[in-house]
Amino acid sequence: MDIYKQIIILLITIVCVIIVVIMAIIKSKNKPALDVTKIGLKVGEYIPEIDYKDINDTSRKIEENFLNDSRILIIMDSNCKECMKLMQGLEIVNSEYLKLVKFVFTETEISRHKVSNYNFNKNAIFIDAKNITNDLKVNAFPFYYVININGEIVSKGTLSAYNLIEFITENELSPKLNSQLA
Repeated sequence: MDIYKQIIILLITIVCVIIVVIMAIIKSKNKPALDVTKIGLKVGEYIPEIDYKDINDTSRKIEENFLNDSRILIIMDSNCKECMKLMQGLEIVNSEYLKLVKFVFTETEISRHKVSNYNFNKNAIFIDAKNITNDLKVNAFPFYYVININGEIVSKGTLSAYNLIEFITENELSPKLNSQLA
């Protein structure tokens, strides 16, 4: 085979590889978004009775202790990179905006140690990972539930450091939500 035919075959091979790479990129960008309707408890369901521990390692029950004064549960895992970004973003949020928020973490010494260094640590609770997965039905982090005073879920979804401020502002100050939560 002469050199020109080899060059042509090589160029055709390169073009084919480039086409395959471009198709792979296009396919990966067209992945469906995370369907939050399939994650977590359904809107209209109630938060189940779950035991948890606070930052001081005191055992409590969800219904007895914070459904009356908390309306938003943000569920995080301290080993999750997006959760860590979210936690860092929470450092700049005025604590007044967080008064109705409980931050749910998997119960580990590492989680407790990491959370103890943040300004929202009094709002942190720790639940066994199995309860988060089995009872709260959460397997994607960070995830949130907005609940009314009866413990009924009125909204849910995923959260990121990029939409954190907007989320907290909308859910703490929205007249529409406040009327639903009453």
